[in-house]
Amino acid sequence: MRNTPNYIVSLVALAAGMAWPASATAQTAAPQADADTAEAASGLSDIIVTAQKRAQNLQDVPVSVASATGDQLSTVGVADTTQLNVAIPAVNIRVTNSSFSPSIRGIGTAAINVENPVALYIDGVYYPSQREGLRDFNDVEQVSVLKGPQGTLFGRNATGGVVQISTKRPSFDPAGEASASIDNYATVRTNAYLTGGLADGIAASLSGSYVTQGEGWGKNLTTGKETYKIDYNWSLRGQLLIEPGPGTSIRLIGDYGRRSDNQATYFRPYPGTPLAIPGFVTPSKIYDSIVGLDPLSKLHGGGISATIEQDLGFAELTSISAYRNSVSSFRLDADATPLAVFHVNSPDTRAKSFSQEVQLVSALGSSVNWAVGVYYFNSSNTANDFSQSLGGPLAPLPTSVAKQMIYGREKVTSIAPFGQADFEIFPRTRLTLGARWTYEKREFSSAQSNLLNNGSIVPLNVPFDGASITEKKPTWRIALDHEFADRILGYVSLTRGFKTGGFNILNPANPPYKTEQLDSYEIGLKTELFDRKLRLNMAGFFYDYSNLQVQQFVNGAQLTVNGAKAELYGLDVDFEAILARGLSVRGGFVWLHDEFTDFPDALLFRQVPGGGVANSTGSATGNRLPNAQRFSGSISLNYETELSFGKLNFNVTENRSGAFVFEADNFLRQRAYDVVNASVGWTSPDDRLNLSLFGKNLSGAKVLTHATSIPLGQMATQYLAPRTYGISARVRF
Repeated sequence: MRNTPNYIVSLVALAAGMAWPASATAQTAAPQADADTAEAASGLSDIIVTAQKRAQNLQDVPVSVASATGDQLSTVGVADTTQLNVAIPAVNIRVTNSSFSPSIRGIGTAAINVENPVALYIDGVYYPSQREGLRDFNDVEQVSVLKGPQGTLFGRNATGGVVQISTKRPSFDPAGEASASIDNYATVRTNAYLTGGLADGIAASLSGSYVTQGEGWGKNLTTGKETYKIDYNWSLRGQLLIEPGPGTSIRLIGDYGRRSDNQATYFRPYPGTPLAIPGFVTPSKIYDSIVGLDPLSKLHGGGISATIEQDLGFAELTSISAYRNSVSSFRLDADATPLAVFHVNSPDTRAKSFSQEVQLVSALGSSVNWAVGVYYFNSSNTANDFSQSLGGPLAPLPTSVAKQMIYGREKVTSIAPFGQADFEIFPRTRLTLGARWTYEKREFSSAQSNLLNNGSIVPLNVPFDGASITEKKPTWRIALDHEFADRILGYVSLTRGFKTGGFNILNPANPPYKTEQLDSYEIGLKTELFDRKLRLNMAGFFYDYSNLQVQQFVNGAQLTVNGAKAELYGLDVDFEAILARGLSVRGGFVWLHDEFTDFPDALLFRQVPGGGVANSTGSATGNRLPNAQRFSGSISLNYETELSFGKLNFNVTENRSGAFVFEADNFLRQRAYDVVNASVGWTSPDDRLNLSLFGKNLSGAKVLTHATSIPLGQMATQYLAPRTYGISARVRF
């Protein structure tokens, strides 16, 4: 917090009008890159959003949202979901075992085997598996973040908010583009996109990406292998758009991908803490390692979806059907030494899901805007042969446990009708009322056994095998907005979100964890000023958070427990401004206060003399929440000028992240840091060819994204990418 005031002052000084363009599945009225000249003359373009299941101007929607187009993300150096916080500061990204674990305004989870309270949607389809969340932005039209609980329109899995990715819709006009880049670690990224009409009323598109890395960020001094290296990461997406008649469209999408890397988790002692096994020197470079077994993470899978839209005149009927199936695996050496003391292996984790949503949304211009629908979801998450291998001082006797073997499966069935309406109650004043009722059943099956050093297998009693949990919960939204003047809208809202309880498939001994609930109170102001040269949107919020699901480790096993109560409140600002012809600034910041207000039975960890960690139960009341940043902000300055030989573009983006903690006892933490990205690009006069030089994390920030406490010690396990720089090329046709 000591650095926060100066940063806020600098933001305010730079923004005589600030607003990061925001939308839900939003689409800009015209591509930003093609609108610079028009904006300089007439102001910022409108942003059309569907945050309330209908197309609306962002400034008319009483919801806090931030977004960026695919071109904007590329300009600021954001190539995939792990870097999203550079563009949208309300989001903190945590990468654990090659899983995408975002938090919004401090709400998120560190567990990879549960649904995240920040929901991920791609083209209207919910992705329950965090392992599928690591996505390259190869054919992305726009990424949008809805902040705060979205329990009415998006469901029980959106306690913290929603991340929405919309890909490019097939075009009837032939078009395409291809791009490639290489950086100083020989990371090669290639992307391709083709679209065009196939027949009358039928259009298609095909996109693909491939990433490989020639040099790792560091080296394993024991095995000699390079660390933090992508072997391969490729994906394909095909789309078919059918328009059989007026007012009818059918969009079919299929995608598949494969990934293999050793970026999963490299364990090393947290700075200043000793291991239970003495005598090993931790490498001085954070990307180097001495573990005896290099981690490995793999994923393959994909899905299909069908979106059918029918204009009924008085309303639009939409059906979204989707099926997804993925198989993932990971292994890691958790003892931070060359010895075979503690290895974890998950060779076969399978995630399947089917969802069906039907929406009926009133036509534009209705006196009462309404949307009703129903959502059905069925999924299973299965861990086959998950094991933890023990050796050395952890398994010294013939009767000691050499390997713990676990099978776990959780099935989810959920159905939820929902509805929302807004109507004018006074001139320029509208009332929004929305509600959702969710039925959800979770069923658990598991088995566990121990392999002893003498070869004996000992089956264990699993107390929760065959157990189930059923939830029947209402959520709602109440909002009142008033247009004080043209392009100045104020609103207040009360929203409830919840996330169901469940079971831990990686730890069958973990008792079922309870449902968490969040009540949000928000007051916001949306403005466009100075002849629309400035867009400034602000929101103040207060969260009353109960039974929050907290992740911690006990005896090396991941445990999910419930914190009784917490509160968060803060200020959220998004901005955009045209400063001069070709010169614009975008950004935002979030200031946040967070603390447990009641957590009497938290897991607390303490260092043991001579090394290692012991845990006990105690109070974490007054402590900060894991992953919640007291301050985060970004500012991006972009300048474009036209010359006789083409256009030149210059961009500098800074992301400031405040300190945050990893566990409820608040010992493990990441200090505040700054990430600076920059790029210089040239575009040919016909807009077909673009060449760019780029640099990412030019400040060289050393950012720890995951840390944990286990009996062997307190461990730092994963770091953000180091300073990289390179060249990219793109051709459009």
